[in-house]
Amino acid sequence: MDLAALLEAMPNAEPLEGVPDAWRWTRTPTAPQFGSAAVLSTDREHMFQCYAHDSFDVGLARAVLRFVREHESELLAPPETLLRVAEGFAPDGYRFDIVGSVSPKVHRYHLPDNPGLHEVTRSVFPAYRCEFSGTENEDELAYRYSRAPGAQPTRWAREPNPFLRLRYRPANGKEAPVRGFSGPKSVVRELTELPSRENGYVEFENWQNRVWTATWQDTYVLAEGESEVGRMNLDEITEFVKDVLLGPNRVAGEHSFTKA
Repeated sequence: MDLAALLEAMPNAEPLEGVPDAWRWTRTPTAPQFGSAAVLSTDREHMFQCYAHDSFDVGLARAVLRFVREHESELLAPPETLLRVAEGFAPDGYRFDIVGSVSPKVHRYHLPDNPGLHEVTRSVFPAYRCEFSGTENEDELAYRYSRAPGAQPTRWAREPNPFLRLRYRPANGKEAPVRGFSGPKSVVRELTELPSRENGYVEFENWQNRVWTATWQDTYVLAEGESEVGRMNLDEITEFVKDVLLGPNRVAGEHSFTKA
């Protein structure tokens, strides 16, 4: 398969200046903010492709694909490897700090038109370290990668959307059997309501797969496993949650704690 020829034939394709074997294109010339870019692997038998929804920035695309080429050994993987992450990304004008690489088992590039091209393409994207754990199974990664409540990796003008699994005992006592993905705003809401719930708890997991449990005993009692972390008021425990969910990316923004 001649991948270079296929890229050159993409709608309105042009070489991506400054990156060898790379092109950018858009299917709608009047809306360049919906754009794609791709670079061939060194062996020219695989392709890394990124796409931005209403936020394409050629400078960021160039930075992503340059970084991909420099970290190809970390980001190139067979389809059964669902996610790879390379740290140390530092693009001008953005606070992203990793580049992710997702398997064709998860992304949908080139389907159904060209399944052969799809199979040799990995989706790459700028992201924040707090958004992916690296332990996601196929369904979980598809949720974080594709669903609106997930990380939203195709939206390049965004603050962090941290990885969070949440479980709690609601007022009716019918708790979920396992932690499920949720937004940070939900943690704050459930913590706020915890004092009014008999035998209630709030359990949350971050991108490092660390799990904390909050209970109410005339104050918030926070534990990690069997170890008590501390006794806090609502402001203090909210600050703790922001720190552990956003981690190194808190400086990039806390909008995820307030957005609908």
